[in-house]
Amino acid sequence: MKKANRYYRFGPFRLVPDERALFRNATPVALTPKAFNILVLLVENHGHLVRTDEIIRKVWPDTHGGNLPVQMTAIRNALQADYIESKQKYGYRFREPVTEGQEDSGHSVPSSTLWRLGALGSAMVGMVCIIGLLLYLALHSKSEAIRRPSPQAGLYQRALEYERAGDDDQALTTLDQAIQLDPNYDEACVRAAYLAYEAEEGPKAASYLKNCKASQGQDEALRLKAQALEQVLADNGTRAMQLYQLLIDRYPRDTDALFRFAEVATDRDRLDEADKVSSRCIALEPNNPYCRFQLMYVRLKQNKFADVLNDSKSLPASVRDYPWFDEPVGVALLGTGQLDLAKETFERLAGHQQHLHGTSHFTTGKEWVADVLLYQGRVSEATRRIQQMMDTGENALARAGYLAYLARIYMLLGDTKVARSFAMETLTAPAEPDSLSVAAVVLANTGDSVAVEKVLKARSGMTTATLSPANEHLIRGLLAASKGDDTKAIEEIQLTRDLNSHDEEATYWLGMAYMRSRDFKFALATFQNLRDLKGTILLDDVPFLVPLATYRIAQCYEALGEPSAAAAYYAEAAKVWAGADTSLPPKSVPVRLGSK
Repeated sequence: MKKANRYYRFGPFRLVPDERALFRNATPVALTPKAFNILVLLVENHGHLVRTDEIIRKVWPDTHGGNLPVQMTAIRNALQADYIESKQKYGYRFREPVTEGQEDSGHSVPSSTLWRLGALGSAMVGMVCIIGLLLYLALHSKSEAIRRPSPQAGLYQRALEYERAGDDDQALTTLDQAIQLDPNYDEACVRAAYLAYEAEEGPKAASYLKNCKASQGQDEALRLKAQALEQVLADNGTRAMQLYQLLIDRYPRDTDALFRFAEVATDRDRLDEADKVSSRCIALEPNNPYCRFQLMYVRLKQNKFADVLNDSKSLPASVRDYPWFDEPVGVALLGTGQLDLAKETFERLAGHQQHLHGTSHFTTGKEWVADVLLYQGRVSEATRRIQQMMDTGENALARAGYLAYLARIYMLLGDTKVARSFAMETLTAPAEPDSLSVAAVVLANTGDSVAVEKVLKARSGMTTATLSPANEHLIRGLLAASKGDDTKAIEEIQLTRDLNSHDEEATYWLGMAYMRSRDFKFALATFQNLRDLKGTILLDDVPFLVPLATYRIAQCYEALGEPSAAAAYYAEAAKVWAGADTSLPPKSVPVRLGSK
């Protein structure tokens, strides 16, 4: 008798439950056993809601099904299309049209033929039996191969689970193992590239994309994701956003695509778009921690700190343990002036390292703790902590970055001697172009044009990329300011802001140039504009700029003859700096007070 295997067709896929096989066209698609069981259950009930408790009861009969969201993500990633609708607190529905059918699992022999074969003798029957046995073994072996995911596919699924748990370092290590087994594994390459990008390792991300050539692959969604990231890494934000827009237009229910769009839109301060797309992603997949994290970041840049804190308290239980939520929550606490709670939250972020791999949580948490200390004016303690990280950091390039950061801090404090020392020390560290660009800006502020040229020469020796026009104008403006040429300083720094409106530190130096020229009205407007960008500064620049801008606003009001307004801002700065070092308020205020 023939044995008929039932199958289901949807889109380019064919699902054969009895063979535990999923094919995209003719290509086998790997799924973990649990993910495969869930997919079969949903497809068998296509068009109908399958409750979460039913899925757990059937797929995890002996446990509580704690990793159901992880398996759902694995299914969506395997299908590369959002065929599954999430109903928050209820369950899931497979909404793609499904065609059911049956297929033969092998070849049968009609009974009439068997009767004739019997007449040929026992030898021939034995031969048929042997052939049948061999055929069965061949088919069984083939089905087992299809059933069992490839080693690299298994590693990829494991990497997704690590990432979902917030263990990005281990996720990247596991993806590297998958790529080592199959250098052309485009899904793993693109995922690894994005993880490297999020870890601010641009060259490493570019290397992944270059090696696997996913940007030229057949899978359109994957190709667009790779092409868009290539443009981000090339600093071509406009083209990157065009590609991400095309991606989410073509695949409007792909939550990974929506997250990628929102991530880059947030970085480029296209906050309304990032807000809308992040919210859309959460509506499609309420248990997606990445889109919830990204929406928190958008809210921070919108100065909606209370909203972030409220969102953190109403997270679904299935994502509440995602460790990276501590970062936006800590920033929101910092933004609302709850500095001690902010520091505790960042310490908790660092503490996640005890049960996760790598050092990313520890490093990020400790960097934020140092930033809180700087915000409070506890500069000496913050400097000590940053130097400790610098001496123990695993990434050699991190040392130059930390040195450049300290140079910026001391320049903002007006301590040109210490600032110059840290800036020049970047030349002795394994540096990278961005750190040397920062060092050149700091040295321009000290008026040392010879040192500026030395640092820029070192920078040109390690990259073919020229210094950005915005930085060129900023360096010229700061050198002019150091020589007392306020008119030229204002002109050049304003050009910097025209070219890069996101440079908050340049905005601060523009305000200082106005103060030196005794144009306190323009200085006041400039520093107030800086305060309005509080969330953006906390995330993207030196958080210390926020209380420092508050102090400068107080000085401007005092110079304009408005003592009441000045007193309010002085009081606000004094509250933040209650435990500050003696270096605060800044020792040198290069301005003579009094109206212009």
